[in-house]
Amino acid sequence: MGPSQEQSPDRLMQQAELSIPNAAIEDIEYHADRKLDKAQITRLATCGFIAEQHNIIILGASGAGKTYLSCAFGMAACRNFYTVKYIRLPDLLNELAVARGEGIFKKVMKVYKKVGLLILDEWLLVPLTSSEARDLLEIVEARHQKGSTIFSSQFTPAGGTPRSVRIRWLMLYSTELFMIPTLSLSTVRNPCVNVKASLSNQSHAGGCFQKFLPAPF
Repeated sequence: MGPSQEQSPDRLMQQAELSIPNAAIEDIEYHADRKLDKAQITRLATCGFIAEQHNIIILGASGAGKTYLSCAFGMAACRNFYTVKYIRLPDLLNELAVARGEGIFKKVMKVYKKVGLLILDEWLLVPLTSSEARDLLEIVEARHQKGSTIFSSQFTPAGGTPRSVRIRWLMLYSTELFMIPTLSLSTVRNPCVNVKASLSNQSHAGGCFQKFLPAPF
């Protein structure tokens, strides 16, 4: 899933279907109250995390700018000749359900398994059915240490069934966690390790990247 110059950045951007197609790292506004770390964002925009098959989790309240930041990273990936696919999780689950009914499930799944950077927005805003959890686990497991995924959510990854625990472990393996300060959180839970991320002092919260390397099962 490395970069390929067989397609132009413009073509890759069209295929990515970013919800904010003009999102760009250079247009991010670093106001003092946002407490975003420009150096860290710029580092991720080099797409080294994709080359290393690492993930990013972006946490923030509604309207905090999660989608813009996700799409800006997606744009940077296209400029670096990586294939990218953006999709809201509810739309992905619906697409997979329709594909199963039309007999093209494996074909559709292959797209999400093979893309260099997969951006999953609105991650787990509602509980999953057993079938949805199975499909999602198949994608996340296939991408483990083979591709990179950006998970954008309002919630910390915690709790759930054995499938959701496995999904969460795969999400957090070799992952950078970015918390936008507008979200009030006290603890980020890892199925293998509990990591406390106190946001009571906002000076330590903005643009906080935490590397997760949980031990294998």
